Amino acid sequence: MFKLCYISQPVREFSFKELDSMLVLFRKNNHNQGITGLLLYRAQSFCQILEGEEAKVTELFRTIQTDNRHQNVVLISQGRIGSAAFYGWSMKFTVLEGSQIFSPTNLPPIVDL
Repeated sequence: MFKLCYISQPVREFSFKELDSMLVLFRKNNHNQGITGLLLYRAQSFCQILEGEEAKVTELFRTIQTDNRHQNVVLISQGRIGSAAFYGWSMKFTVLEGSQIFSPTNLPPIVDL
């Protein structure tokens, strides 16, 4: 099992309806690839954790890096894990309160490997 965490910023503000539509597609694709994870949103920034087979997770991350809906994609951590922390969540989505964007020094504790 492999886990990867990154942060990014959307290129524009997305409505919750737009985010919901994207999540339907993300969840379907992740389920088909056996990828689980968590997407956090706060102050116009994202923090995402992906889990699954290493090749599939790294391929998805390459796709994410070229996705024109966000910018400033920063890899925070990656590595092998014993078991999935987000088993059964093809993509859990949570909005966090606060006004600080995610940065390498401003992350929720859940992203630790």
